Amino acid sequence: MFCSKCRTELPEEAAFCRKCGYQLQTGSTWYVSNKALLVAAIAAVVSLGSAVMSYSSGATSNLPPDIHPDTTPSPTASPAASPKPKSSPRPIPSPKPKSSPRPTPSPRPTPAPVPVAIVDAYFEVKDESYRRWEFTVRPNYKQARVVGHIQVEKGGKKDIRVMIGRENDEPVYNEMVYSSGSLDLRIEKPGDYSIVFSNEHARVKNKKVSAKITLMYK
Repeated sequence: MFCSKCRTELPEEAAFCRKCGYQLQTGSTWYVSNKALLVAAIAAVVSLGSAVMSYSSGATSNLPPDIHPDTTPSPTASPAASPKPKSSPRPIPSPKPKSSPRPTPSPRPTPAPVPVAIVDAYFEVKDESYRRWEFTVRPNYKQARVVGHIQVEKGGKKDIRVMIGRENDEPVYNEMVYSSGSLDLRIEKPGDYSIVFSNEHARVKNKKVSAKITLMYK
């Protein structure tokens, strides 16, 4: 220990300083050695630590229940699920090739014109009577013609009336043929026609007629 006056180092059991004679212990005043001071300091530190820990425990116990520190051991975190592989985008389908439009069927060609025989006969037409033949002019042709030859062989003046027309229409042809004659008549409208050889003007005489008449198309 040391003298508190001259700071001379002295033995622990000394009561007076050997240098200056200062009394180290008087009445209630005690001078402690360095070892005693060290022991006292350690004891103070221990007491202070105990007080701090006690205070901390008390403060923790006074906390509301909802803010108590969580002492439950945290569960072991499950490993994060590996991310799902991104699906590759679907390929954009290529557009279907447009089908080429069907060609418009060409109209059927009009069949080649074929001559149609209307009359090819040798016949008798009685007096005050007539003979009739029917024929049809078809559409889709530019032109239709009635052509032929008529021969009156017997009967008075050897005459005969020839008429061509549609029913309930005015005749398109109405001529008297004497002995013989040719016929070339253009028909403008399609439809059903008749050709009549009339002897209605004769009172007594029958007529013998030879006729060859054809319907022609162009």
